[in-house]
Amino acid sequence: MARAANEVQFDSHDSVLLESFARVLATTLETGDLAVVLATKSHREGLVQRLKAEGFDVDVAMRQGT
Repeated sequence: MARAANEVQFDSHDSVLLESFARVLATTLETGDLAVVLATKSHREGLVQRLKAEGFDVDVAMRQGT
Protein backbone atom coordinates (compact mmCIF):
# COMPACT_ATOMS: atom_id res chain seq x y z
CA MET A 1 0.00 0.00 0.00
CA ALA A 2 1.31 3.45 -0.93
CA ARG A 3 2.11 5.91 1.81
CA ALA A 4 0.13 9.15 1.61
CA ALA A 5 1.40 12.41 3.00
CA ASN A 6 -0.10 15.83 3.24
CA GLU A 7 1.76 19.02 3.88
CA VAL A 8 0.50 22.55 4.44
CA GLN A 9 2.73 25.52 5.04
CA PHE A 10 1.98 29.17 5.62
CA ASP A 11 4.66 31.81 5.57
CA SER A 12 4.64 35.58 5.28
CA HIS A 13 7.67 35.50 2.98
CA ASP A 14 7.06 33.99 -0.45
CA SER A 15 10.70 33.09 -1.00
CA VAL A 16 10.80 30.94 2.16
CA LEU A 17 7.54 29.24 1.24
CA LEU A 18 8.62 28.54 -2.34
CA GLU A 19 12.07 27.26 -1.37
CA SER A 20 10.64 24.90 1.23
CA PHE A 21 7.90 23.59 -1.01
CA ALA A 22 10.24 23.19 -3.98
CA ARG A 23 12.37 20.86 -1.82
CA VAL A 24 9.29 18.77 -0.96
CA LEU A 25 8.26 18.59 -4.61
CA ALA A 26 11.78 17.68 -5.74
CA THR A 27 11.90 14.81 -3.25
CA THR A 28 8.47 13.64 -4.36
CA LEU A 29 9.42 13.69 -8.05
CA GLU A 30 12.76 11.98 -7.40
CA THR A 31 11.00 9.04 -5.77
CA GLY A 32 8.51 8.78 -8.63
CA ASP A 33 5.52 9.74 -6.50
CA LEU A 34 2.70 12.02 -7.58
CA ALA A 35 2.22 15.59 -6.40
CA VAL A 36 -0.75 17.92 -6.49
CA VAL A 37 -0.11 21.62 -6.08
CA LEU A 38 -2.82 24.14 -5.31
CA ALA A 39 -1.23 27.56 -5.56
CA THR A 40 -1.60 31.00 -7.05
CA LYS A 41 -0.29 31.54 -10.56
CA SER A 42 2.76 33.44 -9.29
CA HIS A 43 3.57 30.70 -6.74
CA ARG A 44 3.21 27.96 -9.40
CA GLU A 45 5.53 29.88 -11.70
CA GLY A 46 8.06 30.28 -8.87
CA LEU A 47 7.94 26.56 -8.10
CA VAL A 48 8.41 25.66 -11.76
CA GLN A 49 11.42 27.99 -12.01
CA ARG A 50 13.03 26.48 -8.91
CA LEU A 51 12.44 22.89 -10.04
CA LYS A 52 13.80 23.62 -13.52
CA ALA A 53 16.88 25.21 -11.92
CA GLU A 54 17.39 21.91 -10.07
CA GLY A 55 17.28 20.01 -13.37
CA PHE A 56 13.72 18.68 -13.30
CA ASP A 57 11.83 18.54 -16.59
CA VAL A 58 8.64 19.98 -15.16
CA ASP A 59 6.91 20.15 -18.55
CA VAL A 60 7.31 16.39 -19.04
CA ALA A 61 6.15 15.68 -15.48
CA MET A 62 3.00 17.73 -16.03
CA ARG A 63 2.27 16.01 -19.36
CA GLN A 64 2.71 12.60 -17.68
CA GLY A 65 0.39 13.63 -14.86
CA THR A 66 2.97 13.29 -12.11
